[in-house]
Amino acid sequence: MVKTKEGIIPTYNVQSTVDNGSHFILACEITDSPIDFHFLEENVNTLKEQLEIVPQTCLGDGEYANEEQIQSLETQGIECIVSFPGETKSKQQQREKGITFTYNEAADCFDCSQGKKLVLVEKNAKRKIIILANINAKNVVNML
Repeated sequence: MVKTKEGIIPTYNVQSTVDNGSHFILACEITDSPIDFHFLEENVNTLKEQLEIVPQTCLGDGEYANEEQIQSLETQGIECIVSFPGETKSKQQQREKGITFTYNEAADCFDCSQGKKLVLVEKNAKRKIIILANINAKNVVNML
């Protein structure tokens, strides 16, 4: 259900899991939940159960910023790259946490303070998103 100026209307939320390399849709589910917060781990588990695929890395937007699920997936060896709303507002806060990104012009990537390289995967002005991924990551899936 979503509130609009016409009142509350029934809506659906499509959960799709897409292979970052081939852009194939690996899993798709339609729910009546208005938020994605509880679906990150469920989407990864769907890949494991139905396709026997265990991604090395999963990308998700801020709607998937469920710290408990991210920690659970990372204990299983799955790297999660999910933006947390408000966390990146201040570069000073990032520096205080020891997180810095430096643009490497020669390699056309960002070097992370944790020793990882991030390369541009997708830039979509219409959706107002930029997706960066670990340069060494394989079997990357997007949660859309």
